[in-house]
Amino acid sequence: MRRLALLLAAAAISRPAFADDVAFSRLADEGSISITAARATRGSGPTATVVIVLENARGDRVFLRRAPVDGGGASYQIWLGGPPGVTFTRRGDTVLVEAGGHSLTIVESEIARPTVACWVATLVSKMEPKLLDVAAGLSLLKEQTGGPPMDDAFLPVRLLWPVAPPSDLRPHGAVRFQKGPFHGEAFDRLAAAATAELGRR
Repeated sequence: MRRLALLLAAAAISRPAFADDVAFSRLADEGSISITAARATRGSGPTATVVIVLENARGDRVFLRRAPVDGGGASYQIWLGGPPGVTFTRRGDTVLVEAGGHSLTIVESEIARPTVACWVATLVSKMEPKLLDVAAGLSLLKEQTGGPPMDDAFLPVRLLWPVAPPSDLRPHGAVRFQKGPFHGEAFDRLAAAATAELGRR
């Protein structure tokens, strides 16, 4: 009985995971590269919470989460598989980078300066070295497609572009951007993964 009461109390105070909108898109070349994205949104405008899940052909996932923070600004998280990953909190033109219990405050426009780039790359690599490769790969694919600009939730990826090494991806033929809707069990799972992260604090 006590366990049931505790479960009911937890359910009462937890934030429900629901989305006002879920959209799909895909980047694919004419060979083996295929990246599907599910974008779940709750709310609208600068106070919206957005989660984007990118999944490649092998089932590997990259998560991006943007949410407003108290006092203004927004928190941007990026992780592979499971959190915590790396957090970028932007207020005005300053960005607080946090990873693995360490932090660094930078001016966003100075990210390409060698010293700043080195600091950021070192901090991110200690937490999740593959994130730099992911950022480099997305940069390469973005250059080769005529898809729309990356939205604000991709801030962590854009900030890592200047500090990431060149990508070793080798697309075969043209890389194309395709917008959903898509249907099927695989897309349902991806949408569920994105929606579930909307309710996480």
